[in-house]
Amino acid sequence: MRTLQALVPAALALATAALGAAAQDAWDALGPAAIGASRAQLETRVALQCQADVCRPAAGAADRFAGVPIERIDLAFDAERLARVTVRFGTQHYERVLDAVRERFGEGADHSYLARAGMAGEFAAGVFVWSGPGLALVLEQYAGKITRAQLVYGTPQALAALVRDKTATPRGARRDL
Repeated sequence: MRTLQALVPAALALATAALGAAAQDAWDALGPAAIGASRAQLETRVALQCQADVCRPAAGAADRFAGVPIERIDLAFDAERLARVTVRFGTQHYERVLDAVRERFGEGADHSYLARAGMAGEFAAGVFVWSGPGLALVLEQYAGKITRAQLVYGTPQALAALVRDKTATPRGARRDL
């Protein structure tokens, strides 16, 4: 019985430490600073589940990014190096993520447009792009669905087509959601 009593506090301490690690904000482990890191380096920060060159954090390993709850994170690798990350989250958190990215990378280029959404009419849809020599970021307020926003970041080569697509339409133009 004494052995069991001695083990309970130790087990609670380990469980608390594990929960603290699981609750770590994914920005710290998988944020833009991680671009170029090896898969092995990332796996020391967060448990990953991988299929070929695409990984996701294991269940419960990453549930927040820049302080907001996330739906999903996809990590794409090129030659075992992190090349592209897609973070999906609810549109209600768009402004908070925009603020977090601006705080770290500046204003970015505003490529917002007027979205046509059938019977819902038209509304502003935020799109911001940041491009630099080793990193590109694209933040979309409505990413394919009216309820989903996403931040995509990675090497300029990995994001070239996405950046080209998002910057092809002039700011304020009308386009379908």
